[in-house]
Amino acid sequence: MGKGAVQTRGCAAADSRVAEAVQLSLSVMRAAKRRCHGTRAVLVRFLPMTISLSQLLEESFQIAWEYLERTGELGDGAAASRFLSDVIETIIRRGQRSRLALSNRAISAYQRFRSAGDVGSERARSSA
Repeated sequence: MGKGAVQTRGCAAADSRVAEAVQLSLSVMRAAKRRCHGTRAVLVRFLPMTISLSQLLEESFQIAWEYLERTGELGDGAAASRFLSDVIETIIRRGQRSRLALSNRAISAYQRFRSAGDVGSERARSSA
């Protein structure tokens, strides 16, 4: 009986240590949850998409071209092509990497260019 009592006491001590460890880990998790506001605690990092600048220019150009073509605002194809590619390239050099932002700015610059005529075309390009 003495030996069994020692084992029971040992088990009780082990159980209390396990209970303390569980309690500690629960309190740490609750504190982390309070600090990180639930699901924001999990930081998922997505790898950035790598796209070449020439592909970025090409895709932005295509978006702008198709929009202008569908709305009937395209006008002279060769002049529009030069203008759009120049504007998009300028904006890329300034650091913009969003295709939609590039194409939208090129479209609005082209619309200003068309409404102003050939006078002030350089100003319309630089203000894109």
